[in-house]
Amino acid sequence: SNQVAEEVRLYFEDKVYKLFPQPEDLHHLDEDAFRDLRCGYRAKYIVHCINHFSELMDRVSSSPDSVYDLLSTFEGIGPKVAACIALFAFGDLHQFPVDRWIERFMQQAFKTPNKTPIPKLQRLGSELFGDWAGYAQEFIYNYIRHSNYLS
Repeated sequence: SNQVAEEVRLYFEDKVYKLFPQPEDLHHLDEDAFRDLRCGYRAKYIVHCINHFSELMDRVSSSPDSVYDLLSTFEGIGPKVAACIALFAFGDLHQFPVDRWIERFMQQAFKTPNKTPIPKLQRLGSELFGDWAGYAQEFIYNYIRHSNYLS
């Protein structure tokens, strides 16, 4: 299917910026449309999130301190993605998303055991870096991806 959301652009100081579509702009898209966009197995989760976006936002507005927990109840959203959404979309700077690079960093820098569950590593990062855990994670990620630290 060749269904695609209309591209929204913003023009500012002679530059063109492509904006994210609003959820209502995506309601007409089905799983096939997202598969065509190379989303693969994630297509069904994306459609589910689009169809339940207003419900999620209602729940978040009534309980903003539990964005991570609310996101974790959505099918297809695991600990890392929930932490990323809470950090980047909702500004929850206590979040410390852990992917394989951060996991390897935690093993080397803090001697965490191999196979430590991701939620436990996220809690440790949040405890270590407190109110600035999200920023710390971004700096650490950038450093390890552009240095030989994990070599």
